[in-house]
Amino acid sequence: MEAVEEAGGPLAGDGVLGFLADLRPHLRVEPERRQVWLKMPHEHEVELSPREPLVLSPSYFVWPHLRVNCDPPFPVSLIYPPRSVREEAAPKLPSASWSRDCAPSETRRGYGCSR
Repeated sequence: MEAVEEAGGPLAGDGVLGFLADLRPHLRVEPERRQVWLKMPHEHEVELSPREPLVLSPSYFVWPHLRVNCDPPFPVSLIYPPRSVREEAAPKLPSASWSRDCAPSETRRGYGCSR
């Protein structure tokens, strides 16, 4: 339930296309054309409408991927990892002090820290 609540703010603020843009690089979003692409081994277009909506389903178990269901009789669904999972799993950048003290330079060989 937490993952659904987590998605509510961005969906309300940015709309569906803005929310989906946050799932890059897996998804390619073109808001001006109101289109979204997901690169997959098979390709076909799916038209969405009020009668055939997109069901967004957060799942902790799908990371680092996205999954799509577009086969009848089931609704068109996008299963995605919640933002909290993507942020937790993202590579952490070194702090500014590490960059200053430990980064390679011409005067120091290798990555030894100066402290």
